[in-house]
Amino acid sequence: MTPKLNVALRSAGYLTPHVSTALLLQHQLQEQPLRLLQELQAQLKPQQLAGQSTQTLYTSATACCTNQLSWMSNELCVSISTGVPTNMFYADQIASVCKQDCPAGNGLPCGGSPSDLSLTLYSSLASCCTTKIPWEPSCVDKSNGNEPQ
Repeated sequence: MTPKLNVALRSAGYLTPHVSTALLLQHQLQEQPLRLLQELQAQLKPQQLAGQSTQTLYTSATACCTNQLSWMSNELCVSISTGVPTNMFYADQIASVCKQDCPAGNGLPCGGSPSDLSLTLYSSLASCCTTKIPWEPSCVDKSNGNEPQ
């Protein structure tokens, strides 16, 4: 619709603002569909675009864990994501021992990956025992499968 026709219809009372906008959009769609589609897509939120992913892709497991799963240990998250054990230690307070995140078949203190993903990991068996199992003086020995002296 030309601007002159738009003014004439509006002054005659035939063209309300909503109808005018609709007719203007229809005219623009006929003239420049691709440009308008691109403008609309730029204004829409990503989840409003059908068939397009709203997930962020990261270049590393570390970046993903840091940005998306900060509630759990970054080392454990990366370990689970990559399948490579951390070799760090976590507490099993029921058994009063600390276990190492390594294949359980490797012998003690290996206990596999922790089932509780919110556990704190420690760099040494001694620091795990001292911090998380302070009531058990023989925690290190028990964790290694040795009977307390």
